[in-house]
Amino acid sequence: MERYQTEVRVKRMEVAAFLNQYYKPEQFADSCKACPFYGRIWSCPPGTPQTEDFFRGYREIYLIGVKLIYGDENRKKACTRPMTETIRQQSYGEMKKTLHELYLQMEHRMVGTKVIAAGRCEQCRHCARLDGHACKQPGRRRYSFAAFRIDLSAVAERELGMPLLWSSRGLPDYELAMSALLAP
Repeated sequence: MERYQTEVRVKRMEVAAFLNQYYKPEQFADSCKACPFYGRIWSCPPGTPQTEDFFRGYREIYLIGVKLIYGDENRKKACTRPMTETIRQQSYGEMKKTLHELYLQMEHRMVGTKVIAAGRCEQCRHCARLDGHACKQPGRRRYSFAAFRIDLSAVAERELGMPLLWSSRGLPDYELAMSALLAP
């Protein structure tokens, strides 16, 4: 696999301003229902905290965008769905795991902070929610940014200057892992 490049951007905002601009409960109320992980993973709806409750007590939000740029060779190799998924897991999937560990360390060192994850929780191979059980790793689970009915596309473009890209076949030029750190 061709190596890939990354680009990182961080933007600080006041939580009140962030929610005022990007919290769109009516527009995104049902957006998670189309996801195959809806109701199957503890980090995703239904059952995630209400946005207002989760953000209460935090004054600042640090938006973190990590762009993974695939490169021509990887995009050419991604000519079948299985190959595309293999490349994604070996690059974007591994990057998200590394970021999760870094974010947990940040929370530990920066007392009172909380991370919102880029995408669903992937701490267990099989989520206990599927069997009707409580989360087995609540100390490591972080809620998905998408669960809070935030206009993530607008945040990515306006605040980070990294528009979200989609591809119906193969890999896009890049993928964006967008997360946040809430601080008191």
